[in-house]
Amino acid sequence: MLVYRNLVDSDDISLGLVLERARHEPALLERICDEPVATLYELGVRIDAAFLKQLLGIQGATNEELVEVLCARLGGQTQNCRD
Repeated sequence: MLVYRNLVDSDDISLGLVLERARHEPALLERICDEPVATLYELGVRIDAAFLKQLLGIQGATNEELVEVLCARLGGQTQNCRD
């Protein structure tokens, strides 16, 4: 499991740990659903390009390829992604 440093209090926290907590804490689950990026960041989860590449199964990809995959996954949800 990937673990990222919490910059607020120097504890390690993983995305998996937060998601497991959310399964049992309805208020946390609601916060994650309403504002996923802000909530995870506030809780100390840090997601970098390496994590996204692993999550998407493209570990050997360049950062540019990662962006292309993310744009493709967004499809028509953003008009600026493929400009």
